[in-house]
Amino acid sequence: MVVTKKVRRLLIIEEIPKSEKKNESLILEELSSMIMHNKSNIDIEIVTIDRGGKRYLDKFFKKEDNYRPYHYIHLSGHGAEDDHGNFYFSTHDKGYVSPFDFPKGGFKGKTITLSSCELGKKKFIKDFMEHTCADSVVAPVLEIEFEDAALWFAYYYYLVLKKELPVTRAYNAAKNYLKVNSGRMDFFS
Repeated sequence: MVVTKKVRRLLIIEEIPKSEKKNESLILEELSSMIMHNKSNIDIEIVTIDRGGKRYLDKFFKKEDNYRPYHYIHLSGHGAEDDHGNFYFSTHDKGYVSPFDFPKGGFKGKTITLSSCELGKKKFIKDFMEHTCADSVVAPVLEIEFEDAALWFAYYYYLVLKKELPVTRAYNAAKNYLKVNSGRMDFFS
């Protein structure tokens, strides 16, 4: 009898302007090439948003086939707060993506990671999880340095994809092993 392992699929959406020269997806792509060596059960796709910003993101999430096959979706970008204390995923064209701009019910059965300052605030997470039906979300509660986030998520995905740890165990291990100097990571489910 041949036992086949479940393919673990990660979609990385990079929304950091190139001018900032902080491309988290490059770090995660390098990691993926290392962990995918001789691992046919890992599939990682990276989507870099260079143009279109919020319009592109809206269009991307309207087509369910763009994200449905993935178990893990990683959004890398900036978190922003408006004058009323509402938090948003900010796009490089100065667009704001609210929790309600993501696909309604579209993340059911998925783990979402938000590498965006302060999007781990309960006000954003509660609406995001209720609207998208995400099983779990990992996001920084405070501002976080780019390097800290990139290292933290690289280790987290190494544990999830290569070591095949359940999401909760991978989160706890990454949190305990890598004490970031900024932006505490929180887990929501």
